Amino acid sequence: KDIYEGKRFDNIISFKCSVKIKQSDIIERPAEQNDKENNVDTAYVAINVYEIYSMLKESFKIDYDLFDKNIREYLGITGKRGKTNKEIRATLLDDTERNRFFYYNNGITIICDDFYKNKNNNKWFLNLSQPQIVNGCQTVNTIYNTIEELLENESEGEIVKVFKNCSILVKIFKVNKRNDSEKIIYENIV
Repeated sequence: KDIYEGKRFDNIISFKCSVKIKQSDIIERPAEQNDKENNVDTAYVAINVYEIYSMLKESFKIDYDLFDKNIREYLGITGKRGKTNKEIRATLLDDTERNRFFYYNNGITIICDDFYKNKNNNKWFLNLSQPQIVNGCQTVNTIYNTIEELLENESEGEIVKVFKNCSILVKIFKVNKRNDSEKIIYENIV
């Protein structure tokens, strides 16, 4: 219970990140203003897996635990427990199948304090504040480890090209954990 509720942390790290998106790949569903206590702002977006990799990499740089509220730990790619992750990795490494990754994977769920999109130099970005991946730990870690391995032998530019058409569905909830009704929503999603 102490770990889940975050009592093990004395120092809260602030983390904000931006992921590049296509404007056409996002569906925003704002909470109904007349029923805000029962709803939260939500976005569904297809995000390139390299952007997911970059988000996790950025969180590592400042020691921000992107999976702090996730109830599962990464299982790796070996043995019986790592079978699914091994299959995810195989899909990411296959020249044809990686471009179908969006269809095969159930996606990622992120809860955050805030999100908004903006346009900069004709590119769209989704900005997240205090994101927590509460579902998708296996997928995100497998994406990260697979890309890290590929970067040992290839340039970043080459890897970005390889994953150009490889995306994943991300469901994002903006939840105010200090609001009692939204805190309930937060805890139930987790």
